[in-house]
Amino acid sequence: MDFEKILELLQSKEHLMREKGANELYKKLHQPLMMFFMQRRLNKFEAEEVTLSSLFKICIKVETVKEPKKFKAWCWTIARNTLFDHFRKYKKYENDISEENLDNIDIVTRVKKETEKGETEQCVQLGLQEFARAMPERAFVIQMKLEDLTNLEISERIGRSLAATKEFVSKSYKKMKPFLEHCEEDKE
Repeated sequence: MDFEKILELLQSKEHLMREKGANELYKKLHQPLMMFFMQRRLNKFEAEEVTLSSLFKICIKVETVKEPKKFKAWCWTIARNTLFDHFRKYKKYENDISEENLDNIDIVTRVKKETEKGETEQCVQLGLQEFARAMPERAFVIQMKLEDLTNLEISERIGRSLAATKEFVSKSYKKMKPFLEHCEEDKE
């Protein structure tokens, strides 16, 4: 069942139709949301909690959706915002909430130390982990690009327009560079 039909069911006046819509929404989004949240460093239980919370918010706020064609992107926006709410609630991710709070000097120092200790591959792995911890949404987008998803597919998953997604992907590559460039310096 497509998202527009699910929206129609969820916005129905009949209780049974809304229930059917909620079940269809669960079937359609549960697994993709679980994967999305687990790739954002949530364990299985946290991912399940945030997934169910996202689905609940979608069902509660579904009346605010005016354009059925944008329902899928709207669902992913709700999910992304629920993830950020989770990060705020559990302060253990406080560096993940805002990319502006990133302390690049500390990360560069850790990457340089790792480079001195071992192989370039380990340095790259550490750099990517640091990037994912510092900027989880950008790391997720880079991961999707590495899995050969198109910008259109990515835009649907992250709830942004195609143009905004292209810009976001481009900036994500640029923001990832400082986490990896020190690995190259050590090779020379």
